[in-house]
Amino acid sequence: MRKGSLIQYPSGRYYQGYGVIGGLGREAALLGKRALIVAETALWDRFAPTVRESLAVSQIECRHYAFKGLCCPTQYEAAAAYGRAEGCDLVIGLGGGRALDTAKIASDKLGVRAITVPTSAATCAATAWLSVHYREDGTMIGNYWTRYAPFATFAELQFILDACPRRYLLAGVIDAMAKYPEITYNIRKGTLYERNAFSMTAAAVAADMFDTLLEKGLSAARDDAPLDVKEDVIAYSLNVAGLTSALACGGRQAAVSHQLYAYVCGRYPEITARYLHGEIVGASLVYQLRLIDAPDERINQLEAFLKAAGAPARMADLGLPQDEDTRQRLFDHLRTALPVESEMEMARLTAQADWL
Repeated sequence: MRKGSLIQYPSGRYYQGYGVIGGLGREAALLGKRALIVAETALWDRFAPTVRESLAVSQIECRHYAFKGLCCPTQYEAAAAYGRAEGCDLVIGLGGGRALDTAKIASDKLGVRAITVPTSAATCAATAWLSVHYREDGTMIGNYWTRYAPFATFAELQFILDACPRRYLLAGVIDAMAKYPEITYNIRKGTLYERNAFSMTAAAVAADMFDTLLEKGLSAARDDAPLDVKEDVIAYSLNVAGLTSALACGGRQAAVSHQLYAYVCGRYPEITARYLHGEIVGASLVYQLRLIDAPDERINQLEAFLKAAGAPARMADLGLPQDEDTRQRLFDHLRTALPVESEMEMARLTAQADWL
């Protein structure tokens, strides 16, 4: 901000609840008349009748691009090419984080706006401005900044609660919880972070989000949990997490846990095939709390939370080798990726290695 940097806000319009998908056509009509739908075939087959009904009310046509795999150049370039050939003037992404990120980038390539329809609460990709894209081999390219944030997001609970395994909800909770230790670490130790009204607000919101999710996250995944508890947890995971990311200057909120996620993606595709994004991020959250000198009580609560959620609480739980060479490569990655410019800080990172 003080250096003229842009503060990016997340999705401009956010709808959450049972039946909100009925308003999709109304919002789409503000953007165009023919929508490119980016979604995995199985999900599109499942939810197409509901989506088509809403679009038909506003006389919106749609064309389906069958997304598969990763958000990578092959996918979003092909989606954009198909949308261009079909004369699409808006994009609707439906599915998980990778499909939604692909839809956002495809819309940017087409020069049109995107609407997101998450089918799980596993990440904040539905509302976040940035997209994360990968190479074909699963290694991360980095953040892709589209010209615009999503125009609107429809968090339809029929999709997210009734039709999605609870594991995805818990993965989203864990990913949202990561915002607090990562933003805190960057404020205290990061070299790329600027303290200002936005970043300090992000830190305060992230701390409240962490405490609330630590208290309510597990119970929200139970079938008998009150609906208002489930709604709050989903809103944190999808929308508030995206807001803190935006206030923290976009991708700059990422610190140790998300950098270790990138490391795992690049070196251990067999691990990324078995675990969700939030689960891999969560495997280093206890370590990240140690790095910000969090109280032992909070660290113990987090570790108990992760175990109760059936999620990895250590990198070893993911199946990451524990030999010295592997650990050295991991810290070499952190030195470059964070980056760590002080040998004193590097020594502090390695001193806590047993918590990985």
